[in-house]
Amino acid sequence: MSSSTVGAVVAAIGMLVSLRLLHRLFPVQAIMSADSSFAELKSRYRKWAFRLGALTLLIATPLSGILWLLLKGLASWHAGRVPITFAPAFGAYWLLPAILLGLAGGGVVAMWIAQRLLANRYSEFLAYCSLSSGMNPVRANVLAFQACTIICTGLIVIGLRADL
Repeated sequence: MSSSTVGAVVAAIGMLVSLRLLHRLFPVQAIMSADSSFAELKSRYRKWAFRLGALTLLIATPLSGILWLLLKGLASWHAGRVPITFAPAFGAYWLLPAILLGLAGGGVVAMWIAQRLLANRYSEFLAYCSLSSGMNPVRANVLAFQACTIICTGLIVIGLRADL
């Protein structure tokens, strides 16, 4: 079995374990009163959820590009100032933290826009997201954004590690 096949299997298992962990950590809670059924919420907010996903990617794409350029520039500047024990051989190393931070930033902006546009109906939208995903979306998103930030901080520190 090749290493890419093993990696794909491990990634798939990791995703399943992560989803089960999120379901256990953030169980569905009553976010709003049960005035509306799930079918009614689905008919109202399914398009909103799709649009927010698309908006997240639309924001994340240029944001990731900007962050990648900034991280490459920071690495170049840092390499010229301090002797480095591990210097990424190519700029593609900085793509992973840039993409992760871009997605986190895009998600935060998309949810902020949704909250402004939906105003009083935002709690209904959160109830739909909670019922459709099986977990509390606010707490799960906060955990995902925090984990993403910690991972990216670690990658940046590793990429800029200097022998002092």
